[in-house]
Amino acid sequence: MNDFSRETLCGAEGANLAGGRAPHFRQLVFERAAAEIFNICDRNAQATCRCERIERVPSYRYLGLHIDESRRFKIHVARTVTELRTGMAVLYRMRHLGTSRLRKIVYSALVDSHISYMLPVYGSAHRTTLNPIEVIQRQAVRLICGALPRSSAAPLFANTEILDLYKLNCLRLIMFCQERAAFMERPSHRYP
Repeated sequence: MNDFSRETLCGAEGANLAGGRAPHFRQLVFERAAAEIFNICDRNAQATCRCERIERVPSYRYLGLHIDESRRFKIHVARTVTELRTGMAVLYRMRHLGTSRLRKIVYSALVDSHISYMLPVYGSAHRTTLNPIEVIQRQAVRLICGALPRSSAAPLFANTEILDLYKLNCLRLIMFCQERAAFMERPSHRYP
């Protein structure tokens, strides 16, 4: 743990935290046979411990990313789809208004921003999990171009210079690695 030690949480100082109560913790367990609730204290110190128990939760939201215990990101994708539908409603109302350039700006603000957020984390989920996002992205590109609902989206992505979900994921991963490559040491291969 970062700032709290086991003594701080279990001892007299722990009672002074949060108005006389120890802090409340939640745990996301990535194992199938894990205990439902466990205590952070030693087994010997449990008789005098005033800590709260750590509850197990099936999913947890951290910085807008919904992480579930199976790491399939189904909850995050479902929440992202609801956000994308609001952007799609705006694009649908604008389908006969303005130019395709204006619709592309609205797409970037209301659709692409939600897709791109945390994409390096959840973008490697299974293809069937990401399929609802991909379908909405294709519908959005059709609305930008004014194409028919059943037309192929591949040439439209090329015409609008918008990256589809999987190409966008590759780009974000490359950018993520490139940003951190400057801080990594280069290996030195010294052979005898």
